[in-house]
Amino acid sequence: SDDYFIRRVWTVFYVYMWYLSPFLIALSLIYYYPSPPVGMHIVALVIKIGLLLPTVILGIMKVLDTLKKMRNLSILFAPEHELWGPRMTDDRRKAIKMEKKKRWTYWWNYKLFGGSNWLSLASYKLERPGTGTDEMKM
Repeated sequence: SDDYFIRRVWTVFYVYMWYLSPFLIALSLIYYYPSPPVGMHIVALVIKIGLLLPTVILGIMKVLDTLKKMRNLSILFAPEHELWGPRMTDDRRKAIKMEKKKRWTYWWNYKLFGGSNWLSLASYKLERPGTGTDEMKM
């Protein structure tokens, strides 16, 4: 029980730091470099831009590339399974359960809203119990 509590505390701490770290980096840059020494204003500005701008540029490029290919922007927020590597058996079971739940959510959104819901995908494979795998095109 002690080990479980410690793991929970560390997990919360890591998640907190994961979401908070970009803001901490930005705030530390603003706090520690509010007014650079005389003659360093341009250099400090270039350093700030060099650190912060690539992320913004890459994000905008990814969005524009997705729009150019006429895809839905929700694709950008879908996890890429190749990045996460092989799963353990328990994780695989949880992932399969969550994927089935998501499929059913999309299926019901399609049935209720007639494919006009913004959550619907262009084509999505559904598994219905007893009927096998069906492919639904909207």
